[in-house]
Amino acid sequence: MKYEKKIPIDLDCGVVIYQLMAGGKWKPYLINCMSRGIRRPSEFLRAIPGATKRVLAQQLKEMEQMGLATKTLYAETPPRAEYELTETGISLLPIIRMMDEWGLRQSHLFNEMGQYVGDMK
Repeated sequence: MKYEKKIPIDLDCGVVIYQLMAGGKWKPYLINCMSRGIRRPSEFLRAIPGATKRVLAQQLKEMEQMGLATKTLYAETPPRAEYELTETGISLLPIIRMMDEWGLRQSHLFNEMGQYVGDMK
């Protein structure tokens, strides 16, 4: 049984809308990958270390439902699927790029294992 929200959302808060559409651990990665020409599920798995096939498939499905990406199935053996950003998905690129730039400026605060080590400068 799938959980249904019972509390209304604040439609006057853009952050809430962003979180509903593009939130999630891997969606920004997927948007960034698609913008760089990565289109196939196997390519996403190679490009995003730590993500599982199941979770990426779920995130891609949600992105399709929200109108951020389209899926094209090719009648080949073996079957092939490719994803592409829609205009709505493309409109998120400046936000994703800004998050990337901001995060890179903060990278000195973490070690290679993702543990916070504080300001080492």
